[in-house]
Amino acid sequence: MKRSHALLLVFIRNTPHLELLLSILMFALGSGVAQYLGKPVNWVVFLLGQAWVLLILISCYFLKAYYDRVDFPNRQANTPGDNRDDCLPSEIEHKALLQAGLTTLCIAAVITVLLYSEHVITPLTMLFLCLIIILAFSYAMPPLRLAHSGYGELLISILIANIIPAIALILQTKEFHPILGTLTFPFTALLLATAIARTLPTYAHDTKCLRYTLLTRLGWQRGMSFHNILIIATYFLLGLAILQGLPWKLVSTGFLTLPIGAFQIWLMVQIGSGSKPRWKLLSLTSLALVILTMYFITFSLWTE
Repeated sequence: MKRSHALLLVFIRNTPHLELLLSILMFALGSGVAQYLGKPVNWVVFLLGQAWVLLILISCYFLKAYYDRVDFPNRQANTPGDNRDDCLPSEIEHKALLQAGLTTLCIAAVITVLLYSEHVITPLTMLFLCLIIILAFSYAMPPLRLAHSGYGELLISILIANIIPAIALILQTKEFHPILGTLTFPFTALLLATAIARTLPTYAHDTKCLRYTLLTRLGWQRGMSFHNILIIATYFLLGLAILQGLPWKLVSTGFLTLPIGAFQIWLMVQIGSGSKPRWKLLSLTSLALVILTMYFITFSLWTE
C-alpha cells in the first residue's frame, strides 16, 4: 500500500495540472467557435476529442519525466520544492512513468478509433491530430527534447493556444475558420508571458544548473521586458480582432482582465527596479490573468 501511494504521488507530481486546465479551456473555445458559427455541437465528439487531447498531454509529460530521470539523474534531488518520496526506488519510479506514458498513449489510440466510428476523421482532422502528436513528443522525447532547449515554452504555447482549439473546431465542423486564428493568437502571447513569469523565481537556479528555458535564453532583463511587451501585445491583438470584424460584444470580455494585466506588468517593473520580489503574488496574478481571459472569451462564444 505504501508503494502504491508513492506511485500515485509520482503520477500526481508529474501531471501537468495547469497545462491540462488551459487545454480544457482552449478546447472549449474551439468548440465554442463552432457554436458561434451556428454548428450544433456533437457532445460525444466533444468529449472524445477532449479526452484524446488530455491523454496525449499526460503521456507527453510522463515520458518527459521519464527521460528527465534518465538524462539528468542528479537533478531530481536538487529541484526547488521537490518532495520526492525516497521510499520509492528510482528504478521503479522510472519504469512506472514509462508504463504510464505508454498506457495513456494507447488509450488515446483507442479513442482515435472511436472518433473514426463517429465519422469525423477527415484528412484535415488527421493532419491536426498528427501535428499535436509531433509537437507534444518533440517537446518531451529524444532526439529533439525541446523541453530543455529554451524553446519548449514556445512550442507548448502554440500547441495549447492554437492547435488544440483548431482540432476542437475541425472535429465539429470538419473545416477550419479564420475567426479561430483571430481569437487564439492573443493567447499565444499571453501563454508565453505566463511561462516567463512562472520561471522567473527559479532563474538563478536554472542558470546555475544549466537548465535552458525561454527566460535563461533571453536573460532576466530582456525576459522581463519581453514579458511586459507580450501582455501589451495580447490586448493589442484583441483590439485588432475587433477591427477585423469580430463583434465588440464577443471580444470585449477579454478586456475585463486588463487591470490584472496592468498589475502584473507593474509587479514585473517593481522586481526589475530592485524591489523585494513578491513571487507568490506574481505567480497567482499570472495564473489568474491567463485563466480568466480564456474563460471570459470562451463564455462569450458559448452564450453569444
